[in-house]
Amino acid sequence: MQNKYTTLKAQLLAVIEAAEDAYDATDEDEAADASSEYALLLEDIVQLYEAADFDTQSIVQNAL
Repeated sequence: MQNKYTTLKAQLLAVIEAAEDAYDATDEDEAADASSEYALLLEDIVQLYEAADFDTQSIVQNAL
């Protein structure tokens, strides 16, 4: 389980850092492009979680 978490964390950080490098959301000209890119970023994050195939119920049970 820990290995799956470590892999997912690394993938998420890579995806987020790539998005941050691609667009500067504080730049007015890039803001519209950045918002659509961040929507794609969220889709990428969801796909990474789905691919990791965590047993969510077990995670919640262990946390409680």
